[in-house]
Amino acid sequence: METNELKRTREMGLGGSDAAMVYKVGLYGLQSLTNTDKDRLAIMTGQKEFVPSFMNQAMENGHLFEDFCENVFLKERFDYEKEKLLTLKTNLNFSIFAHADFFLNGNVHECKCTKNSINKTIEIYQPQLQWYYLFDEVKNVKLIHHPQINENEQFSVENITGISIKRDNKIIDILINGINLLNDFVEDFIYEKKEELTEDDLLFYEKEAVLTLYNKLSEIKRMETEAEKLKSDLLQMMKTYGVKSIKSDKYTISYVPESETRTFDKVKFFKDHPEFSESDYIKISKKKDYLTIKLFD
Repeated sequence: METNELKRTREMGLGGSDAAMVYKVGLYGLQSLTNTDKDRLAIMTGQKEFVPSFMNQAMENGHLFEDFCENVFLKERFDYEKEKLLTLKTNLNFSIFAHADFFLNGNVHECKCTKNSINKTIEIYQPQLQWYYLFDEVKNVKLIHHPQINENEQFSVENITGISIKRDNKIIDILINGINLLNDFVEDFIYEKKEELTEDDLLFYEKEAVLTLYNKLSEIKRMETEAEKLKSDLLQMMKTYGVKSIKSDKYTISYVPESETRTFDKVKFFKDHPEFSESDYIKISKKKDYLTIKLFD
């Protein structure tokens, strides 16, 4: 979906990707809203600028799977609409909408490429799947599922499973209750930006990205610890036997003997020379923004 279209719909109301939040509010009340939920409502009410989510591997696979399904099953065979915008006429303070991956004569085909089984995927995405039944033109919803693939793997027809999702009026009633509660909530909603978040404030794909980063950094930390041990052993060996370097076509390892370094002690200098001001000698350089990450064992 184009970023401009995504921005426009995010600012006009609640869509299928918001169904989990709406369902939670309908089931547990407004006290279940997280800071991330309030961020989403702030975008909808014009109190926060929309910024597209970063694309992780799982999201990229989802888009690629949609293209695969279109090319294999739909293109040149059926009259269909891709990413069809469905809207609901209401008297609410916001719009209700959905983007159907594929829409064929009242049938929604929702494509999911996940690490879970199709039954678990249905359980996780049930609010979003039932969300489609809010729209009169939707007669049936079908989930098209493929197991998650690795970077160098390909989609295959043999691994695709399709299952019709029956209308569940109980879930739909909870969604409608959530919509009504949020409609009342946004009338007096004033957004307060929170700069420090917890894991519970993150969206599921953001949690996945952070967890992947944590696992990668933990692995790097473990490997660095092992490498430091090997370096220490190698240094001792080279020092003991007087080896100055080890060379190959892949690396050069050089032994650097113990030495002294000399640096300018500016604290002592300005203390000894109060007639000079440190501010007169400060050089300002710009640094790019970056992350600092602390791992806990």
